[in-house]
Amino acid sequence: MKSRKLFAILTLVAFMMTLVPALAFGGNIEASELYNRDASEVYTDDLSVKVTTDKKTRYAKVYVEFKDDENNILANSPIDMLWLKSSMTTVKVDVDKKYLAKSEATEGITEPFATGVVGFKEGESNQLKADGNGEVEFKFYSSLAGTAKLSFWSADPAVDGVDKDSIYFIDEVEIKFTADDGKVDVVTLDVDGG
Repeated sequence: MKSRKLFAILTLVAFMMTLVPALAFGGNIEASELYNRDASEVYTDDLSVKVTTDKKTRYAKVYVEFKDDENNILANSPIDMLWLKSSMTTVKVDVDKKYLAKSEATEGITEPFATGVVGFKEGESNQLKADGNGEVEFKFYSSLAGTAKLSFWSADPAVDGVDKDSIYFIDEVEIKFTADDGKVDVVTLDVDGG
């Protein structure tokens, strides 16, 4: 009799876990509930930019426009969380102080993609705030040439399974970082031995 009750309880628990996949696989995924990732948009006019170590002169501007579930622009609204992922770890992102939620911020911030992911979260010094148009402007620059895929997420893509689940994916842009043109006059190869 006890084994039947235990079996019934375990069956009920297993059934309930299938209804909520995050519980079934132990995921405690923290995702934004403020903005709608489907309604929000990512765009840029800068598809190619020269490489630099000077973030003030050469960068690609990428904008994220935040909207709620009813497609309303989230003007002058703090953004609870946003993650950016770069395919190039040499890329850095710069955010002007006017896009930071903390009004006492005296300067903007620069975040490196050393681990491939940068997070902006509520309660942290780098929490974002959309402007009057519901937008946040990001400036991306790199000291190394290459093509970077920059993706935007409503949950941390470094958490197991998030980067494979489109429910957290907002959008992606591709920026080509190019080196200055150079010219090689002479190349000499000396081969030793036979």
